[in-house]
Amino acid sequence: MAKNNLYQFKYKDMEFSKDGQLDELIALDRYAIPSYDDFAVGDTVVAIVEENMGTKKVGVINGIVSDDEYKVTDRFGEVHTIRKELIQKPLETRPAQLWDRWAKGAASVEETEELQRFWENEFRWLFDGFRYSLGGRIQLMLGQEYVTGQKANLTAYNCYVIKSPRSKESAVEQFLEVIEVAEYEGNIMRRGGGVGMNISLINTVAGAGRSPEFFTFVLPENHKDYQELLDRTDLGKFNGVTTVTEKPAGNDYTYVKVGDSVESLFTAMKEMITASYDSNVKQVVVDFSDIRYRNAIVKGVNGRSSGAVSWMELFVLMAQLAQQEQIDNVEFAEIFSQIVHLIIQGGSRLMSLA
Repeated sequence: MAKNNLYQFKYKDMEFSKDGQLDELIALDRYAIPSYDDFAVGDTVVAIVEENMGTKKVGVINGIVSDDEYKVTDRFGEVHTIRKELIQKPLETRPAQLWDRWAKGAASVEETEELQRFWENEFRWLFDGFRYSLGGRIQLMLGQEYVTGQKANLTAYNCYVIKSPRSKESAVEQFLEVIEVAEYEGNIMRRGGGVGMNISLINTVAGAGRSPEFFTFVLPENHKDYQELLDRTDLGKFNGVTTVTEKPAGNDYTYVKVGDSVESLFTAMKEMITASYDSNVKQVVVDFSDIRYRNAIVKGVNGRSSGAVSWMELFVLMAQLAQQEQIDNVEFAEIFSQIVHLIIQGGSRLMSLA
């Protein structure tokens, strides 16, 4: 094809299904660029209609209840009253809008405008009618700056073989080595990459010999996730630790304050485990008060938070491991497995913090 000849696209007017089928929900929830404000009557949105289950549906805003609530009619005709923070508005609602963005993003690396135009047209032909479709994380990331004016904090790489845990003779050093690698895993996955690693070099080491009473976790009653904590406790998910609503009196313990970032969370994990193996420490208190609640918007990765309780469960797993007589590599690998369940990018996984 000559560089000046442009293809005519057969499927530029294609629409997603608008009768509740999954093609529209998956595309608008996971791969279209979202906005979390400037809602108006008539907007197509993706709404969390059952907060406890995280159930999402595509619908149209047909009324404004207040500054914080909207009426949304889903594709099945059911009307929901939804809080603003549980709604996202896809900035792309037709396949051709996605294809145009991907083509422009893919061609953007070329050095001249002429080559960019040529390759944008070539890629656009490839995408037309879903002749070829990109991997999900690439669909969300590629060319975002042409819609929002700012590149997303996401990756277009598919998978990584990351730093694997090394053997350590000291029990506490082996535990901290696993946490450090888990932090690498979390940071890659929250930006959209998949990971693989080798756990065979992790040594079997002694636990810290602590009782469940050694570990106290704090989440205030006024935290939006507090009821979830009670529900998860009833299911036995917090066996092995004590949960309280405020910091205990006195100072005869090691206090760990968890900040609202992934970096702070992993730092707090290391502090808790280091304290567990310190014979001079009588108790460790880990305070989760500042962690954002479930479904809070995380704009940096175009998704939502998995909430305080989900991260607390990862700390519970580590506390339970520390209470064992010994910990082998498969048991340590449960930490990596749980990270997978915590992380979401663009709605396709459970959500991390920014």
